[in-house]
Amino acid sequence: MKTLKEFLKIESILKMTLNDTQTKQIQKQQKSITEKDIKPLATKDLHITLLSGNEWKRVKGEYKGKELKEIDFNITFEKPQRIEGSNGRVSYYSKIIQQKQMNDYVKSIVGVVNKGRVYHVSIGNRTGRVGDSVGEVR
Repeated sequence: MKTLKEFLKIESILKMTLNDTQTKQIQKQQKSITEKDIKPLATKDLHITLLSGNEWKRVKGEYKGKELKEIDFNITFEKPQRIEGSNGRVSYYSKIIQQKQMNDYVKSIVGVVNKGRVYHVSIGNRTGRVGDSVGEVR
């Protein structure tokens, strides 16, 4: 069993990769998308962005190598939704059901959150590349 530390990635964003159970849920959802020009994201690219932008840039340096507290709740997902970005991008995503719990968790580990962030997993887009998904959902 992997620990949360193995799932949190400190990069240009703070993200959480999915555990095996969550990955299976998302892979099942990916198969439910029937739109022909949508390609699923690779398993290695599935993640939940916890914090990004200026809020993350201000605190990022404090978290390199730091032990972060474990999540004490299960994460489950809503059914996939389609979104079109203003730049012509189209993607599918699944919101996590535990929005408030995740917001409270992020605030407890780093002290800040992205105002209005909807925690979700991008599951597919027109290219299958993670960077081509609509980044922010509301």
